[in-house]
Amino acid sequence: MPSMNTYFDTFDREKEALLKEFFQLLRFRGLSADLKTMPELLACANFLEKKLADLGGKVEKWSIDGHPPVVFAEFKSENKDAPTLLIYNHYDVQPVDPENLWDSPPFEPTIRDGKIYARGAEDNKGQLFYSLTALQIYLKKVKSIPFHLKWVIEGEEEHGSTALHQLLPKYKDKVKADGILVIDVDMHNFAKPSICLGVRGIVTMDLKVTGPKGDLHSGSCGGAVLNPIHYLVHILDQARTADGKINIPGFYDQVKTLSDSEKKLFTFESAQELSHVTGVPPAGGEKGFSSGEQTTIRPTLEINGIYGGYSGDGFKTVLPSEAFAKVSCRLVPDQNPEEIGKGVKKYFESKSNPSAKVEVHLHGTGGSSVQCSPKSFLTNAANRAVQATFEKKAEYNLAGGSIPVAADLAHFSGGTLLFVGTGLPTDNIHAPNEHFSLEQLRYGTSLIGHLFEYFVEEFNR
Repeated sequence: MPSMNTYFDTFDREKEALLKEFFQLLRFRGLSADLKTMPELLACANFLEKKLADLGGKVEKWSIDGHPPVVFAEFKSENKDAPTLLIYNHYDVQPVDPENLWDSPPFEPTIRDGKIYARGAEDNKGQLFYSLTALQIYLKKVKSIPFHLKWVIEGEEEHGSTALHQLLPKYKDKVKADGILVIDVDMHNFAKPSICLGVRGIVTMDLKVTGPKGDLHSGSCGGAVLNPIHYLVHILDQARTADGKINIPGFYDQVKTLSDSEKKLFTFESAQELSHVTGVPPAGGEKGFSSGEQTTIRPTLEINGIYGGYSGDGFKTVLPSEAFAKVSCRLVPDQNPEEIGKGVKKYFESKSNPSAKVEVHLHGTGGSSVQCSPKSFLTNAANRAVQATFEKKAEYNLAGGSIPVAADLAHFSGGTLLFVGTGLPTDNIHAPNEHFSLEQLRYGTSLIGHLFEYFVEEFNR
């Protein structure tokens, strides 16, 4: 017996052909953090350009030299006065390191126990693909689209969205929309499906500590010469207190604190749920807040990488001349990423001394935190889409991650913003063995398809 859900029925019937196409998308090795993969990024953009054109969209590519292109598509309704929905996705992926921890090649999609393992399987190619699948099914169902649809797919989200930040002012008329759907977030689980009403902001940077004029013998000089790695570890440790507070002047000045009544709107991940995902109890956050609050409504300063000296096989008794770290800050309303970046840079560089020079390189201007209304027409449409897909009422959550360009999209489009997605905390995004299940693809197809169906009705309500 077919179900009452066209999206489920079509996905089940055409699953093999859909997976074949999805695997093509997953095989592109396009890393925005590594410009040596630019040919793969360009090939992926061409793949998406053709896909959107085949669906009937008018497609163009926006580009800045040295950056992967933005794919922009437009599907116009016969009704000129119809509302406009703008969708955002990205096609670049994170680096795969350490590759030896993958159980199967990261760019050769492999199905195990109903899950597709590949880099980008969830973030964001899986969520992009089910959204395209939903459109494909929806267009066959309605014949004539009752709203204007625009689609922005960038190739640089994992590296700060530098090009799109610069391109949006130029193409602001192109991205004008009534509603903006960012399809790049998680739910806690499918037993309690949720809609995301906000993401944290982000600013990232590289730290470099330079000491002696060259690498030294650690026996001859160790104990007298200041080791740049020791000093880097020291200043990084000083940046946070024992209670997990960021120890940088002005860091909390603009932080918006939610009241107890405001917190009740959201379902926060419990410490037990987080432990299930991570394998360890949460013990690194800011005291006075639950782990769910620490990962969503509080700002952070994290060390994402640290290196220097010798790290090969065997041993080399060296006192290195340089040490490096990669640091990111997750931000909350109303922190300004540019101001926070400058403040963190000033703090670390003030730690320079005659024996150790500290330099900080900021990566662009970062991205602001964004929060959405639980009462908007787009949220109402999403609530109905969740009910139609999961047969359960939606809860609301907040994402700990960031969509760097989300605030700019909302500003230049002038539309109402919402985040949706069928990612799960257990998908291993940004880590080895990233995966996305067939069930998540199926649910995502239905979720976006039904959102298309309810969009105009809720806009006009």
